[in-house]
Amino acid sequence: MMEKKRLGFAMTGSFCTWATVVPQMEKLTEFYEIYPIFSPISYCSDNRFGRAADWIERVEKICGRKVWHTIEEVE
Repeated sequence: MMEKKRLGFAMTGSFCTWATVVPQMEKLTEFYEIYPIFSPISYCSDNRFGRAADWIERVEKICGRKVWHTIEEVE
């Protein structure tokens, strides 16, 4: 079996798209090792589309790793 390529997947403040985007991220895990990245505002914003903590938990479960949310982590 071939080793999966690594892919950074960034989530920004377009919160209205997250319910559509996250399932696509999940599909990509079949082919890629996903490194989830949240913008600083995405990492801490609760809004009408959901709580930040719930999104973080869901994405970390899908990717099997912690969400990066600082410049230092992403570098």
